Amino acid sequence: MKAWKRLSAMLLVLVMVLALFASCTNPVTPPDDTTTDAVNTTEAPTDAGTTTSDPTSPDELVFKKEDDKTLNFKIVRPAGISTDSTTVKAAQHISQRLAETFGVTPQLTDDWVQPDSEHDPLAVEILVGATNYNETKAAYNATPYGDYSVKAVGNKLVLVSYSDSYMFDAANALVNLVVSGYNAEKGESTLKVADANISKTCHQQLCAMPVYEGGTFYSYYNAGERLSGQNCDEIIIKKTSLEEFENYKKKVVAEGYTLYTENNIADNHFATFTNSAYTLNAGFYKYDQSVRILIEPLAPAVGLESENVYKTVTTSQITMLGLEYYITSEKKYASNGQSFLIRLADGRFIVVDGGFGTASGINNFVNTLKEQSKDYTNTPTIAAWIITHGHGDHVGIIKQYAALNARGIKVEKILANFMAQSERERSVALKKTSAYKNDSGFEGWSTGSGKADDAIRAAANTFKAELHKVHVGQIYYIADAKMEILYTLESFGPNPCNAFNTTSIIIKMTFGGKTTYLSTGDATGNGMQTAARHFGNYLKSDIVQVAHHGYTTWGNSSGTIEAYTKANATLVLWPQGTHAYKKYLDKDYNKVLFTLSNYKEFYYAGTEGDQIIVELPYVYGQSKITVTRVEST
Repeated sequence: MKAWKRLSAMLLVLVMVLALFASCTNPVTPPDDTTTDAVNTTEAPTDAGTTTSDPTSPDELVFKKEDDKTLNFKIVRPAGISTDSTTVKAAQHISQRLAETFGVTPQLTDDWVQPDSEHDPLAVEILVGATNYNETKAAYNATPYGDYSVKAVGNKLVLVSYSDSYMFDAANALVNLVVSGYNAEKGESTLKVADANISKTCHQQLCAMPVYEGGTFYSYYNAGERLSGQNCDEIIIKKTSLEEFENYKKKVVAEGYTLYTENNIADNHFATFTNSAYTLNAGFYKYDQSVRILIEPLAPAVGLESENVYKTVTTSQITMLGLEYYITSEKKYASNGQSFLIRLADGRFIVVDGGFGTASGINNFVNTLKEQSKDYTNTPTIAAWIITHGHGDHVGIIKQYAALNARGIKVEKILANFMAQSERERSVALKKTSAYKNDSGFEGWSTGSGKADDAIRAAANTFKAELHKVHVGQIYYIADAKMEILYTLESFGPNPCNAFNTTSIIIKMTFGGKTTYLSTGDATGNGMQTAARHFGNYLKSDIVQVAHHGYTTWGNSSGTIEAYTKANATLVLWPQGTHAYKKYLDKDYNKVLFTLSNYKEFYYAGTEGDQIIVELPYVYGQSKITVTRVEST
C-alpha cells in the first residue's frame, strides 16, 4: 500500500511540475540594473524519506481557527539551517503577521521526519523556502531563478525564492494573499487555488538561466557586480549526477543558447554557452557531485584551440622578478609582491600580476619586457595579463597603465575575477571577528591597494584590451601555452570569504605540451584546498609558485599542504624578498614543498633588479636557469 501511495505521489508531482512549467518562461533580455543579491545558503528539497503520498488536489485552501488556541495549519521551514538565516526569519515574519490576523500564533516547525516516514498530504501547511517536501520541489522546478513565487500545490501554500534578497518580498506576498481572503466572523481565510499563484521577476539576468532539472538547489551566489562592469550570478546545485548535467546542457541549447566550447579537466566537465545577450558557464564537479552555473552579460570569447595559430620566433621562458626594496621612511623592506613574465614561442608574453607600482618597479618591468623581445619587435606585447587578486603588491604595476602605455607596451587581454560588493561587505562584517581582524584587504578596497577593479577596467580601456572575468573550467590557448582556470572565488562561495587572498585565481599552465606550472597567486589554504579537492592529482606540476609569498594560510595550513602534495613539483619558485623568505622556511605548509618525492630545486625572487629565468621546456639538470642577483641596500 505504501509503495502504491508513493507512486501516486510521484505521478501527482509530475503533473504539478508540468502544469507549473506551462506558465513559466526564461526571457532573453538585458540585465536588470537594480538588483544586488545576498547569498542564500539554504539547502533545497531532497527526496529520501520525504514522500507526500496521494493527496487530493482541492479547489480551495482554507486557513482557519480550530478554537481560541489552535489553527488548522502550521508553517514549515527547512531543518538544519541557522536560526539567523533569512529563511527562518521569513518564516517567523509570516507567523507574526498571521498571528495578528487570526489572533492565534501559528505553529512554526521544521521539515524533519523519521527515515521512511511521510509528510501528511492532507495537512494544510505553509512551506517556506527549500523544504524537503515534494510540493516545494515542484514549485522550485517551476520558478525561474530570477523570480520569487507563492504557489498552491496540493494542500500546501509554498513560498519559493532562490535568493535571500527576495525572500521577504515573497513572505509579504504570501501574507497578503492569506489576509486578503480572511473573514473575521468565520475566523478563516479561503483561497481559490487557481488564484493562489503569485510570481514576480526580480532579476532578468537570472531568469535567462534555464532552470536545472534534477539534483538539489543549494545556493545562489553573487559572483560579480555592475560597479566593476563584470556582473555575474551563480547557481549551485548539489546531489546531482553527470547524466543530469548532460541533460541540462541539452536543455540550455533547446532554450536558445549555442554551445561555444566544452572541456573536461580531470573528472570534471565544463561547458560554455552564448546567446545574443549572455554567456553561460556550467561545470560538473565529481568530488561533491555538484554543478555550478554562472551567467553574465555576453563576454569576450576565450578563444578556441583551433584558432590558436602562431609563428615560432623565440624560445619560451619564465622570469621571476625580484621586487624587494627598502622603505626609508619606515625603515623596513617591502619584501612581498609578485611579478612573473612568461615569454612565449611567438614572442608575446603572459604576465602574472607585476608587483609594486613604484617608478623603479615600472622601469624594471618595462626594460625586462623590451630586453627579452628586442630581437623580433620594438613593441613588447602582453597577450594575457593575469591579475590574481587586488592587493597592491600584485596590481601596483597595472595601476600605472598610463605610464606603461606611454612606454610602448601593448596589452591584448586582461584576465581577472573580482568579488561583488555584497561579498566585500559580508567579509568586512566577518573581519570583525578575532580570526580575521588583521586582514585589511576588504576595507582597504577604496584606498591604498584598493580600487583594483576600477583601475583594471581603466587599464583595459587605455590599452584597448579585452577584459575577461575568468571562470573555473575555462581554457585559454595562447601560442605554446595552455592555461586552465582551476580556482576562483566562485568555487569557494557561498562560503563567506575569510581573507582577501581567498579571491586569488589558481591556474595550471602547460607549455609546448611538456612543462607544467601551477600559478597560485596569494591563494589561502581554503582556496588551495578547494582546488585540490576538485582536481586532485591533476594539480601535478613540474613547477609550482609558493602561495602568498609563504606567509599565513589564514587558518587552513592543511589545505595548502594538500594542494602542494598533489602538485609534487620538481622546481619551486618563491615570490619573496631576500630579507624575508628565510623567516618562513620552517612553516609546515612551506617545508612540505621540500620533502616531496619530486622536489629538486628552489629559487626565491630576491631584491629589486634580481631575475630568475627558467628555460622551457624545463627538465631538471638539463634546462638552463639564469640567476641574476644585485647587491641589496
